[in-house]
Amino acid sequence: MAWIQNQQTYRLINSQGCTAVDLSNDDNYTITGWSPNDGSNQAWIFENYGDESGWHIKSARSGTYLGVECDPHDGTEVFAISTTSTKWDIKDSDLQGIKGIRISVHGMDLSLELSNDENAADGTKVQLATSWNAAHQIWAVTKWVCIENQHIYGLKNCKAGTAIDLSATDDCSITGWSPHKGSNQSWIFESGGDHNTWFIKSPRSGKYLGIEGEICSANNGTKVVAVSSPFKWDVEDTDVPGALGIRCACLSYGVYLVVD
Repeated sequence: MAWIQNQQTYRLINSQGCTAVDLSNDDNYTITGWSPNDGSNQAWIFENYGDESGWHIKSARSGTYLGVECDPHDGTEVFAISTTSTKWDIKDSDLQGIKGIRISVHGMDLSLELSNDENAADGTKVQLATSWNAAHQIWAVTKWVCIENQHIYGLKNCKAGTAIDLSATDDCSITGWSPHKGSNQSWIFESGGDHNTWFIKSPRSGKYLGIEGEICSANNGTKVVAVSSPFKWDVEDTDVPGALGIRCACLSYGVYLVVD
């Protein structure tokens, strides 16, 4: 469970149904499984106060908490509630070959699960049930990134303070440059279709942030350049304590965007 951090925001994807824990856009109360998206209603802040008393799981959108409104038992439905009365125990998956976490009521053998025999349909309720060897009681965890589709951002290095800058000379070279809010330092994030994958496009040139050469040959020192074809990046919240921002990478190839 070392990869769950206090006050960090995560998305919870069911390991069997592949739907996310979703707070209803209609009533800010109902909790169901829904197709993963980049909305804040699928973003959950994990809060712990440094003891063994369990975790609170808070909606990044509404500020309400994942919880129950009665004595918990098999079949109890989970809602977003205004109080912190429900605490949760978080443990690594105990199912062989399935990565993720098990979320159970603090001090009880009742796990958070996707109901109706792992039904993957949007709107399937999320409930409690006695813990057992079942994938629909395991939740894959990914950090939530507060990037919105088709929005324009400037990207400034947390250490050097320089911005990702598209050369005004050749519309190809990418360097770090003092921030000035010019269009060559602006980048449109376009959803790549998968969770937390993005195309990063210059509104000035229409080219994409990519790399020099083929991705399969990328290694330490490969240059980042502007390319004509869409290039997909994995974008995650920072994993560096005390730093606010995002990490851009091609995780399947172990390639990370860095500043020399």
